[in-house]
Amino acid sequence: MKVFFDTSVLFPAFNADHVHHEPSINAFLGIEKGQGYCAGHTLAEFYAVTTRYPSKDRVGSGQIMLFLETIRERLTIITLTADEYYDAVNEAAAIGIVGGLIYDMLLARCALKAGAEIIYTWNTKHFEQLGPDISRRLRHPSGAGDPL
Repeated sequence: MKVFFDTSVLFPAFNADHVHHEPSINAFLGIEKGQGYCAGHTLAEFYAVTTRYPSKDRVGSGQIMLFLETIRERLTIITLTADEYYDAVNEAAAIGIVGGLIYDMLLARCALKAGAEIIYTWNTKHFEQLGPDISRRLRHPSGAGDPL
């Protein structure tokens, strides 16, 4: 089964103190090689969140790069072409998507491009706004694949 990972799942997978760490790391490690995906944008988003996470034990950029290398080893990175970006933004405009939700729209497009049957995210409220084709794929990692 093809599974797409949102940053909201990958970040806690690598942060042992995070409330969602255990289900996130279990989902990440439980996926078979060749069946897990994330967006190219997720690498930058993961870096941004991890470098700015408020903690007395903040992780340095060298460690973050090791985390990203692990992500790259386990997941296939999906990117959009220029035309796919334009089409996604055009669709967002047509359905009234505004603000930062456009980034979730781009991630969702990457998930569809990957053929993902499941999108693991802790931010279901954001992705649910992107229509039924996306919302039917959403799962929390703790849900063991059950629909929300």
